[in-house]
Amino acid sequence: MREEHVQDELGRLLAPGRVDATTALELLIRQALAMGASDLTIEPRADRFEATVRRDGVIVPLAEGPRDALPNVVNRVKVLAGLLTYRHDLPQEGRIPADSFGADLDFRAAIYPTSYGDRVAIRIFNPSHKDYELPDLGLDDETRDRLSAAVSRPEGVVLLTGPAGSGKTTTIYALLRHMLRMDAERRARRNIITIEDPVETLLNGVTHTTINEAAGLDFARALRSLLRQDPNVLVVGEIRDHETARAAMAAGLSGHLVISTIHAGSACGVFSRLLEMGIEPYQITGAVTAVLAQRLPRRLCAACGGRGCDSCRSTGFDGRLLLAEFASMSSDLAEGIRGHMRLQDLQAIALRQGMVPLARQGQRAVEASLTTEQEVRRVLADA
Repeated sequence: MREEHVQDELGRLLAPGRVDATTALELLIRQALAMGASDLTIEPRADRFEATVRRDGVIVPLAEGPRDALPNVVNRVKVLAGLLTYRHDLPQEGRIPADSFGADLDFRAAIYPTSYGDRVAIRIFNPSHKDYELPDLGLDDETRDRLSAAVSRPEGVVLLTGPAGSGKTTTIYALLRHMLRMDAERRARRNIITIEDPVETLLNGVTHTTINEAAGLDFARALRSLLRQDPNVLVVGEIRDHETARAAMAAGLSGHLVISTIHAGSACGVFSRLLEMGIEPYQITGAVTAVLAQRLPRRLCAACGGRGCDSCRSTGFDGRLLLAEFASMSSDLAEGIRGHMRLQDLQAIALRQGMVPLARQGQRAVEASLTTEQEVRRVLADA
């Protein structure tokens, strides 16, 4: 259905005196799915509510609805997600059953109170995005081989960095599938345990854990407790603070392989970030074996070459491509970290070791007519 038709149909469903919130929500979800969106957001305004979707990492307007009908739509989301319909003063999160909208999909709903009412964010876990294997990610052969070697080690810390929506979780799950396949081929099973917020995909052969901060189970506490569960591999959804970072480094130094994410602008920026968190240089150089920084610029539509057509909904883009810079620990890099070198100096060392920076990869993608300079600048704004 085209966007203008969605607007007309939504207006009909939410007309005064005949509000059909159930069908209205299904309409928005189905349109988000048809657009290949990863998220649907319903946000209250002073005189209306706005529905937007995130497609290929970019927010796109979907439709608007009457303000008076918003509580009915929000309550429908809360009912499906098993949340408290009468609470409007605190954030709530929950999962919507996979068959709620007639499709084999998982949805995560998050409700947040604002001045104008509850704001709804629905994350869509599309199964077509769940089954990526390591070769499917779009990494160059050398980076893929080096990343594979890093997760083949019995111990150490492998860190991924990039902003929200840059594909870090997709990469981690591809690594998990890769490890499970390697274990099956070698007939040497490893105990693999994840700590996530929340669990996004269940893999046979992996033990999954969802943190519950309200109950006191955060990443740091879960990590410390799971070290007593005889793990070989620990996947920590995110390193957010000193305590989690310290526990991850300790685990990597004591015979465990740890895979996690951390916020930084570049691969070498991860080392600076860990130092800022108060992690000792010897812990970083002894534990961290590899860092992957990644971005996902939109890919030019193959059908129209970026001019805009029905296939890409007149955006000129269809899908995304991966830019990823890889840095592995070396004696020179370790010496620089121990000496608290500036970020620019650490990057210079990594470049001498063969790291291809994100900016250079973006330039190559533009030269190959895979994306545009504007897209590369957009995704590298924080690099």
